[in-house]
Amino acid sequence: MPTSQAPHGAPDDHSQSASERRQLTPSLLHSSAVVTSGTALSRVLGLIRDIAVTHLLGAGVLHDIFVVALRIPNLFRRLLAEGAFSQALNPVLAEARHESGEAAASHLAGEVFWMLLLALAALTAVLTFAAPTVVGLIAPGFADDPVRFDGTVEMLRIVAVYLACVSLGSVAIARLVQHSRFGWGAYAPLTFNLGLIIAVLLASDSPLTTLAWGVVAAGVSHLAIVMIPALASGYIRLGAFNPVSPGVRKVGRLMAPGVLSGSVIQLNQIVGTVLASFLVAGSPTWLYLSDRLVQLPVGLFAVTLSSVLLPALSRTYAEGDAGGFSARMHWGLSWLMVLSLPAAAGLWLIAEPLIGLLFERGAFTPADTQATAASLRIYALGAPAYMLAAVLLPGYFARQKPGGPLLFSLISLAVNFSLALLLAMHWDWGHVGIAAAGSIAAWVQSLIMLGVLLHSGWCGFRGWPLDTLRAALATVVMALVLLFAVPGLLGLAGLDGVFWTVALQVTAGVSVYLAGLFLLGWRLHLGVQGADL
Repeated sequence: MPTSQAPHGAPDDHSQSASERRQLTPSLLHSSAVVTSGTALSRVLGLIRDIAVTHLLGAGVLHDIFVVALRIPNLFRRLLAEGAFSQALNPVLAEARHESGEAAASHLAGEVFWMLLLALAALTAVLTFAAPTVVGLIAPGFADDPVRFDGTVEMLRIVAVYLACVSLGSVAIARLVQHSRFGWGAYAPLTFNLGLIIAVLLASDSPLTTLAWGVVAAGVSHLAIVMIPALASGYIRLGAFNPVSPGVRKVGRLMAPGVLSGSVIQLNQIVGTVLASFLVAGSPTWLYLSDRLVQLPVGLFAVTLSSVLLPALSRTYAEGDAGGFSARMHWGLSWLMVLSLPAAAGLWLIAEPLIGLLFERGAFTPADTQATAASLRIYALGAPAYMLAAVLLPGYFARQKPGGPLLFSLISLAVNFSLALLLAMHWDWGHVGIAAAGSIAAWVQSLIMLGVLLHSGWCGFRGWPLDTLRAALATVVMALVLLFAVPGLLGLAGLDGVFWTVALQVTAGVSVYLAGLFLLGWRLHLGVQGADL
């Protein structure tokens, strides 16, 4: 816990000099670059994976089974490996290391590993033996379709092992990150995409079964990749078996309210899956593919920033460095705004040609392209909110205060469920209504989180509001160019087809946006010294 803070635990926003703020930038940028490179490669492979799976299964019954069967393992993967568990574990490990030394942190990591193993064994058993009940809960609309229901049950029973493997790996990743070894955790998720791509190539008469075993192989590979270096370096002491130690209980107390706050996006997706199961065949697939494209910038930018910020914020809070905490939040918000606004606008503007270019082949029809593009445009409106929430969460969890995000997440879930019922079912907006409900709920949650954090004093207004204005103005200019100039350029050049449309729009959009940022005064300041994360 900090021992030297401003009144009421809030830092003085003016307490850090310009030189001190510059010192933290290169280290954060270096860490972000490592995580970004791994995340970018994973997202590119994920896109290739989705293209391959969609080509194999189309947008009908088989793909619906695939999407729903993976929804539960992915929920718990993000909940444990990327969400509430990792958000709770990092601050406690940082505190143990700061107060009692490296050996204490390694000992605690071993205790947490065994606690998690016991919990995951029980959870995997439940998902395996109670698979029909689980499928009935997350896709009740499948109950009247034996093909979709039985296929989802069979696939879920196989892939349940995957969530145990990647969740156990989160302990190793947390310890590696503490030592600024971000690469292992950044590149380990590649195994999921590679496993499914290989499974598509090997698929025969039972494609869903082959894909399911590809997921299992990916999970085992993921666990091996992160556990081997963590154990070899002594970061985890597996001989420390005490699943009810004070440190483990503290992680559990922090995780309990974080179950919702750290994974509200995934829980809202579960709500969407439940409602989409009652809609026309293909609806779960259209939502899944459009969400996947929105999650590309979310994962590439927001998750990267969040992954780098959480250990840095946890350390500065444990050391009582209030000024460093606030400066790091400003850094994260500035980068978030500069990256999220053009990404959202770009996805909206090129939705249909992008979907056509990526997926319209094999069993995926032009009608599927139009339906997927419709939900992509709506999801794109919520992309900045998804990203904002991801970057703000470390500001709460690093201070070991998950109660606020829990309340905000409950509000978001209530808004999402109510609006999804109204828009998708009552107003017959179909899958587009589910997307709209998710985007609105994300904005409600993220704006409340931002307002409360600003009021607490742990994050001020230095720097990032001006960067937000610059990014917004540059995005408007970019949108005007894409709407009015690019179509004319395509005609003058005699270029036709979705490839040239997407290529020119992306090239022109990025170029115009960066030029606009520069003319508006935004600069990338690397600073002169690194800070130890």
